[in-house]
Parts: sequence; structure tokens; C-alpha cells
Amino acid sequence: MTVKYARPFGVTLLAIVGFLVALFLIAAGALILDDPAGMAAEIDDPDISEDDVKMTGYIALAIGIFALLMAIGFWTTQTWAWILGILITLAVIGYSAYILYTIGLQEKTYGDVGVVVGGLIMLGYLLFDKDVRLAFSD
Repeated sequence: MTVKYARPFGVTLLAIVGFLVALFLIAAGALILDDPAGMAAEIDDPDISEDDVKMTGYIALAIGIFALLMAIGFWTTQTWAWILGILITLAVIGYSAYILYTIGLQEKTYGDVGVVVGGLIMLGYLLFDKDVRLAFSD
């Protein structure tokens, strides 16, 4: 007989926030892909092309879809969601750290610092909290 543990409050919170973030990313990706040429023209950087803007839209859309799957899995405490949550968190931390590394710490990258710190906190919670591990165990 398998014992199923209750979903911890933190996982419920991550599911709700993950759902909201997923909706935002899917909407942002769709808006970016709706007019990439116009978005590229609005950016005051000659090195950013329409293709760069399209790639950003596709990345936002993809991460949004995976975040939606993760949120659903967190809500239902599926083991695959715990693994997906760790992978998404690592990807987002890596992408934000890459932006900080290439662009440097500027006013427009302060949000990326928050993403890295928040991602590390989320990663620590998913990996080291005993109740979380029990809730996602088979």
C-alpha cells in the first residue's frame, strides 16, 4: 500500500504562482510573436534584430507552456512535476545568470538578479524540504 502525503502549503503556493507566471509568459510570447518587427524597431539597440525578438518570443512561449505543465503537476503532486520544476528552475537561473554575465549589472538587469535569487530559494525548497520530497515521492 502506497501512502500519499498531503500537498505542502509551499507547493500549493508554487502551483498558483507558476500558473500565473505561465499565463503571463504565454501571453508575452504571443504578443512578441504577433509583431516582432515592431518590437525590434522599438528597442534602442542596433544589434538586436527581428530574429532575436522572434527567438525571445519563442523562448517565452516554450517556458510558459512548461511552467503551465509544472503548475498543474504541482497542484496534483505528480513526481514528474517535481523533476520538471527543478529543470525549469535551473534553466531560468542559467538564462538569467547568462544575461547578467553578458550585459552586466545595469538598471534593466536588476530583475534578473531577483530571478536568480528567487530561483535558488525555490530550488533549495524543492530539493531539501522533507515534506516536499515526501509529497512528490511515489
